Amino acid sequence: MQRPALESEAEEGAPVKPPPPPPRRLIDVEALAELWSVSKATLYNWVFQKRIPHVKLGHALRFDVEELEEFRRRCTIPLAGKR
Repeated sequence: MQRPALESEAEEGAPVKPPPPPPRRLIDVEALAELWSVSKATLYNWVFQKRIPHVKLGHALRFDVEELEEFRRRCTIPLAGKR
């Protein structure tokens, strides 16, 4: 009896699936408040106003670290050049 081929034993010419991307890192309100030096109330207000990207998991509020970094980059005002 022949055993089924394992995924690592892909047939010649068959496309090999790339590995799935790593899971996104999520942090909670307390961690973000400490990271950005703002109050938790400020973060909750920004979430309510939809001013900051966030994830709701049931009743839990989380923030995607990569999305926050992109958000911070978009909101950063560059320094003015010398006159």
